[in-house]
Amino acid sequence: MAKLIRKVSFADLPINKPLEWSIYDANSNLILRKGIVISMPGVMEKIVSRGYYLGEAEASDGPAGDASADDKKHEQARREPTFLLATELITSIARIHKIVLSPPSNLSKIEELVRERAKQLITLLRRNSDAVLAALYFNQANRDTRPVKHALGAAIAYLVAAQLCDDETQLMALVCAGLTRDISLYHFDHSSGSFDVIGEHEYSRIKEHTVSSVRILRKHGIVDEAWLRYVYEHHEKPDGTGYPHGRKDTELHEFSLILSLADAYAGMVIANQRRGGMLPGNSLKELFMNKGTKFMEKHITLLIKQIGIFPPGSLVQLSNGEIGIVKSYCSLKKQPETYAVSDIKGYPKAEPVFRDVRQTEFAIQSGISLAKCKVAMFSIKKIWQDV
Repeated sequence: MAKLIRKVSFADLPINKPLEWSIYDANSNLILRKGIVISMPGVMEKIVSRGYYLGEAEASDGPAGDASADDKKHEQARREPTFLLATELITSIARIHKIVLSPPSNLSKIEELVRERAKQLITLLRRNSDAVLAALYFNQANRDTRPVKHALGAAIAYLVAAQLCDDETQLMALVCAGLTRDISLYHFDHSSGSFDVIGEHEYSRIKEHTVSSVRILRKHGIVDEAWLRYVYEHHEKPDGTGYPHGRKDTELHEFSLILSLADAYAGMVIANQRRGGMLPGNSLKELFMNKGTKFMEKHITLLIKQIGIFPPGSLVQLSNGEIGIVKSYCSLKKQPETYAVSDIKGYPKAEPVFRDVRQTEFAIQSGISLAKCKVAMFSIKKIWQDV
């Protein structure tokens, strides 16, 4: 039996592109399988007019007498590289956001969908947080970056909060909030993407987005008050200069302040329609400069302790002229594990080569942007193909 999500709308049926969901009738009979390409507008009209549903196959649909489909799914996930699974997670989050922005339906089960992805993100972070951070940073090109920003912010929030708290329920609520915190800003993206300067009206709408995001989530049946509170407060600041109410740190939940920090970091390093992303290292420096006012110093310290000054996925210029990529941050040695991916002439290496950055020859000189190393992307992704 398929799990029906909601009725299909025209927005779910991109012409000449693969379907993101399978389509079923009201009795859960498969009509079109996920991945099918629709090339005729008339087909789209029939699908919508007949009231078909988006859906996905239940785990119990596997063959009887064999291992359950759910067990097979989890076993396959264990074999898949973390980098790849984190990349696929972005697409899943984008789909959920599309559902949240559609009219509420009893079939949507938004809370279940978000919690499922939050659980998956936490599992991946526990398995290999470096690969997750690198995947989310690298996969901001050629896609809507709003889901990427949500996923990265949620990941950063978890990595900081998990050092302070081991309550699984609280941490789950925080990650769910991270994955949905800016849901109402999609409307702003689509209505003002052509503006180079944000006007007073647009800025007012931005400042209201925490309130409107909570309103949208409530309409979809979200009643977890911790989850909603973190969304509502994630733009408040310790010194009282944030919004929507200008509350100070003593009036705010600590997880709201952690999500504020994570949101700011993700917003800096992930590009949007108006600007390119900042270098991760530069973003961390800017956050640290605002310690005690916009962000709590202890939270910034915990973040840097977890990911280093050059976080996983950072591109760096080495002393010998090569371009390197940071695979992970070794907090014990306080040195990033780095691999050269381009030679001194800028040609990509066939295979990444480990460089000990403690040696003068391979010392890190500075960070560089993703745009300067597109030719080495194939070599870069090899670094995480087995983790």
